[in-house]
Amino acid sequence: MKGGRDGAVVVPGKVDKSDLIDRIELDLKDEDHMPPIAKPQLSHRQILILKWWVASGAPGDVPLSSVKMPDDVKAAIGSR
Repeated sequence: MKGGRDGAVVVPGKVDKSDLIDRIELDLKDEDHMPPIAKPQLSHRQILILKWWVASGAPGDVPLSSVKMPDDVKAAIGSR
């Protein structure tokens, strides 16, 4: 959460200000894309969940069952 020289990796409640989201959405050929191209890439479902988590304030100390979420996120979390 703290980040590095470029600022916070996650800005709770601000998807557009979170470096994590920026980097996972970069083109695969971009050198800043995460994860690196040689590593397994995130699925659309995983990206949806991460964006929702950041937009929801990046809760980390509460049970998932106590966090309100839209149906598409519930479905993404429930599918494997």
